[in-house]
Amino acid sequence: MIAYVNGEYLPHEDAKISVDDRGIIFGDSVFDIGRTFGGIPFKLEPHLERLRRSMRYAELDGDGLLPSIREATHQLFERNEEAIEAAGDVYFDQIVTRGLISSPGDDANATTPTVIVKLRPVPFASFARFYATGVDLHSSLLAGSFAGPMDPRVKAANRLANTRPELKGERMSERGKGHWTVILNPDGSISETHSANLAIVSEGRLVVPPRHQALGGISLATMRELAGELGIPVDERPVTTYDIINADETFITATSFSILPVVGLDGIPLRDGREAYSRLQQAWKDLVGIDFVAQALERAGAPRAEGQAATVGA
Repeated sequence: MIAYVNGEYLPHEDAKISVDDRGIIFGDSVFDIGRTFGGIPFKLEPHLERLRRSMRYAELDGDGLLPSIREATHQLFERNEEAIEAAGDVYFDQIVTRGLISSPGDDANATTPTVIVKLRPVPFASFARFYATGVDLHSSLLAGSFAGPMDPRVKAANRLANTRPELKGERMSERGKGHWTVILNPDGSISETHSANLAIVSEGRLVVPPRHQALGGISLATMRELAGELGIPVDERPVTTYDIINADETFITATSFSILPVVGLDGIPLRDGREAYSRLQQAWKDLVGIDFVAQALERAGAPRAEGQAATVGA
């Protein structure tokens, strides 16, 4: 595939940045990730807007950089049309670092930002089976800190607070079950998982954690919109392990898989309700114009349910 780095369009293997880049040395960068459905980018503008807000918060020129990032993203879709068709669907990654490290005493703001936009295939095999089996969650002993220099709503590249729970989930995964790890707030409530937003259904209402405590997920916003269209009330309040254990349904939502059911927390079986989940999933398929569950199973080489087609119209 063709990638974009600082104004140049290059083969992916030739797209490189300096080892002196602040994004590598300090994690001094922000990023955003979206995906296509049927080759069409899903909610590109909301992803760009989230990236702009992240850049502004990190004291990068979000307003000035966004037009070139938007243009580069559109160009990559055009230049990689055949590769996208072969992959089925792709992620689009947009990354901005502060640029090269400055000498001691130099102004860090005087550096020229590094801008990267690239595409990569959606890894369908990593999540396809979980549409049917559901995923298990694990609790992280590492609480997130929301009083530090980085607001959780910013998609910053320094993701160690998410990587450590991810590694724990990998260690705890058993017999092919999911390994998403929930991240706790300092007060013991749950903010999100290491790579997905979380929601529960309780007494017919969709409940999500407060927006100031978690990444402002584009998929989470989509789920809330669809819930409203389906007449499912949405509450925004702290969610605890007690709430998850007693919820009628629990699911996670992210760019890659859209929505997955949750069936366990730290080995405790949860209610495996699927009523709201099924309604939201179908509404999502209608929205994007493709049966992404059948697509994932087909691309992963897994058998589909009887009568399930690869795609459906919106």
